[in-house]
Amino acid sequence: WQWWPNPPWLFYPAIVLTLASYAAARVLNVRYPAPPTNPVVTAVPPVIGVLLLCEIDYPAYLRGASLISALPPPAPVAPPLPLYRHRATLRRYAASALAGLAAGALSAMAAAVLLAQWLALGATLHPALAIKSVTAPIAVQLGPLVAAEPGLCAVFAIATGMTGAVLGPWVLDALAIRDPVARGLAYGTISHGIGTAQAAAEGALQGAVSGVAMGCAAVIVSLLPPRLLPWLV
Repeated sequence: WQWWPNPPWLFYPAIVLTLASYAAARVLNVRYPAPPTNPVVTAVPPVIGVLLLCEIDYPAYLRGASLISALPPPAPVAPPLPLYRHRATLRRYAASALAGLAAGALSAMAAAVLLAQWLALGATLHPALAIKSVTAPIAVQLGPLVAAEPGLCAVFAIATGMTGAVLGPWVLDALAIRDPVARGLAYGTISHGIGTAQAAAEGALQGAVSGVAMGCAAVIVSLLPPRLLPWLV
């Protein structure tokens, strides 16, 4: 498989694999609608399995699927229309939502570092865990600013998004949190893009609020870790 990155015709199998895996995940989610069958989560393992089985490294797969990865990510692009439709609701809740968003971003950061210390994890993991609740591209850029390995930051961010999308609905239901604004705020603040996909699946208002929360949380987390991490550690 050393010749995988070179032939241009292998551009197509990577795209077919990606789209087929996502289409199958969508069918599974429609047939068994539940948070664990979120297509963003269930579409990933089959792709990983094929790459491992065929001994294809990720850079080669990424080059093959470059057409898909070059498209704008849906989480930042999709919310404008729902935002416009629900602008009155968003204005009404703006002050309380921003306060909750700031509290959620700060508590997620502090809880991650304190839990890592309690579990006696290596100190090198603390900065990467602190910025886990922002979308992966931002986490990768923040990594050097907080002395964290960018690849590790991306792994923690993606794992956080998937965990929030799968477990978030159950946790919110168990806490009897039914308000769509509150649910969207929780998804976007903690689980960024993948959580926003789950929020949008619940409803347009949840998705719109989650998209705003994701962006605002990214700004907050980008500004705070260099100042807050030394104090936490």
